[in-house]
Amino acid sequence: MNASVSMSIKTLAVLLVCSMPSFPWPDRAMGDDARAEKLTRLNQHFQTTATRHKDGNCLADQDKETNPAALNEIDNHTFAKMQADGVPINDLCDDSTFIRRTALILTGRLPDPARTRSFLSDTNPDKRAEYIDELLQSEAFNIHWAFYFQEFFESAGQVLFGGLLPYNTYFSEAVSTNKTLDTMAREMIAATGNNLESGQLNFLIRSTNRARLPQDQLDNIAIAATTKFMGIPAECISCHDGAYHLETVNLYLAERKREDLWKMAAYFSATRFRANVDRDRMMIESFDISDFNGAGYNADTEEGDRPERTGGIITPAFLTTGAVPQGNNWRQAFADQVVEDRQFARHWANRLWGHVFGLAPVEPMDSFDMYRIDPNRPLPEGWDYQANDLNLLEHITDALIERDFDLRDYLRYVLNSATFQMASTFEVGSWQDQYTPYYTRYPTHRMTAEQAYDALQVATGVHTGLIVFDRNTDTRSVLEWAHQLPDPSQPRANRGLNDTIFLNAFGRGNRVDQPRVNSGNISQAMLLMNSPVIHDRLLAPEGRLMNYLNRGVSDVDTLINDLFLDIYARPATESERTALKQELATYTNTRDQAATLMWLLINRVEFTFIY
Repeated sequence: MNASVSMSIKTLAVLLVCSMPSFPWPDRAMGDDARAEKLTRLNQHFQTTATRHKDGNCLADQDKETNPAALNEIDNHTFAKMQADGVPINDLCDDSTFIRRTALILTGRLPDPARTRSFLSDTNPDKRAEYIDELLQSEAFNIHWAFYFQEFFESAGQVLFGGLLPYNTYFSEAVSTNKTLDTMAREMIAATGNNLESGQLNFLIRSTNRARLPQDQLDNIAIAATTKFMGIPAECISCHDGAYHLETVNLYLAERKREDLWKMAAYFSATRFRANVDRDRMMIESFDISDFNGAGYNADTEEGDRPERTGGIITPAFLTTGAVPQGNNWRQAFADQVVEDRQFARHWANRLWGHVFGLAPVEPMDSFDMYRIDPNRPLPEGWDYQANDLNLLEHITDALIERDFDLRDYLRYVLNSATFQMASTFEVGSWQDQYTPYYTRYPTHRMTAEQAYDALQVATGVHTGLIVFDRNTDTRSVLEWAHQLPDPSQPRANRGLNDTIFLNAFGRGNRVDQPRVNSGNISQAMLLMNSPVIHDRLLAPEGRLMNYLNRGVSDVDTLINDLFLDIYARPATESERTALKQELATYTNTRDQAATLMWLLINRVEFTFIY
């Protein structure tokens, strides 16, 4: 765009920012340790006062006579808790908010613009449930949730090398074939074979974290398995007993000892990792993993990454129950004990809820305190239970178990609740921060880096292609979506430099030593205003704008209608329309009007949030 257009954009931005309603967003990052992570997620709600559009469809009025009807058992729990504690029950969101929110949660993308229009015009009372089912069976769902597992289990070429693509392929196939969560856990923990042929084995390889000492490797695997599959931060007892340093952090782990972790690590002490070396390149090519009759974990060493170990040979015993393995296959016994423990279901129910809402009942999601989720256990003075509603936590745990750990079935249940479909807005002046954990308003939260990038692609209709290289085969491929990138080191090509800068600025981390950060920064704002990732798409020949212009669309009202539906899945409010028309009237041609309008809508705070 030329300089005169850029100057007008600045004027237009001022006009629209002044006319748009307040929108909740977090002001700053809070750090990356466990407690700071919780504050960061809560901060997205506590630091702001939510309002509604002047023309809005959703509000919570404490004096209203009726509340929305419960849509399933989840709502019976959330509504009962709100009523018991005097929290007003919000109204449901409108259809525009629903389709945008649901698409971003289930597919990581904005809804298809054509589907948005057909959905909004549909009078079928069951259209929301049908749309959820449609997305659950989509390829976009497969891509987004394969990425979810790759991210959660930290699939990174920096550590896995040749195992990266087999690991990613395992998750892709698991999602597309609807493999259940318990089946995945059993396979990732107990499988044998070669890690290039059986991708799930890369969980064990990734979990060792390339430690040198066998005891450190076993500790790391036990920590990863306990944290990733049960949400218990066992690393807290990897260097010292819990006594005298965890009493103010985790009541349960404060009573655990290092030996309790070693007993978990002992399950893997009969596992053999045999490295296969490529002698031409002098590097490890793959691993063969098998089991043998081991004696246990050797807790007599002064070496390694952790303090001196003493205690002789430690045999397996499970952390939460004290159960010992039956039979000779200790890893299989560990897998069985993990998935049969209620904490496995509780952890996944909580974590998936956290993905759907941006705020889980228990936060941080990987820091469960087993004593503080038991309503029958009195807590010391000054302590609270981890979940605001323990009944809800146990209900969603039961729901996941009853659905046989089926990811799609569980998500279907949660998204069909009125609790998920609550408005994210609230009556001006009536919101109180303490309402947040009740889910009376949908918790507004930022898109991830990949969601923001893919949202731009849907909004503009332009897919430039993301070039990725496989270092093991020296081949390159072109991907369509950021959610398809094999790991955060991609894309590497010069052509993809701007894409990499954009994704990194939005906090994707590297899955090794740079954690993902979902907080705002000045770089994000500058990139949305000035990056070629944006500007090269505005008037691209294959893009949405040029399609409109080539079809002869020149009326400002039509452009406003179409772009608001394309980008926000809603019509513009009257105040937005008035401000836009006044400013766009100063442009001499439709191309500049259209480019300015799309640029501005992408730069609104609303664009990069799920609400």
